[in-house]
Amino acid sequence: DVYEKIQFFKDCAFGFDDKFMHPEISFNYRGSSLNAALGLSQLRKIFKLIDVRNNCREEYIRRLNGSVKFQEDYSGSRTAWWMVCIMAESEFDRDRIINALIARNIDFRKVFPPIEWIPAIRDVSVEYKSNVNSRTIHSTAINLPTGHGIDIERVSDAILSVF
Repeated sequence: DVYEKIQFFKDCAFGFDDKFMHPEISFNYRGSSLNAALGLSQLRKIFKLIDVRNNCREEYIRRLNGSVKFQEDYSGSRTAWWMVCIMAESEFDRDRIINALIARNIDFRKVFPPIEWIPAIRDVSVEYKSNVNSRTIHSTAINLPTGHGIDIERVSDAILSVF
């Protein structure tokens, strides 16, 4: 039964006869009342938070259009941009953008590496085929800061200084 399986994993997959003889690997998925209250307060303003992030993306596009590529938005959908991902023409250009951001103490995030590069997954007996697309994205893309209080003009100026 799905409910029982969820309860089992939620409770750290404790053993049936001996609580600490876990029959499967699991984690503590239980949340505290404080976490629930914080989550509820965030949900109450979810559309405002989404709009702030989406507006950041629109402003980046307005300022940087033509200098870098942006992840596409799908028509007929409402996207909540967690981060704004840009892609440079080459790894060399991406590294120049990274250096310009670092020089100005601007936070950014590299995109996730290809799954076959992650040690915890690479060391499992499953073989992954090399994915050219994920390697290209990893070597040419970065995620820009997005959210409340981000000085998009400052971030954009740092990127444009490279070109």
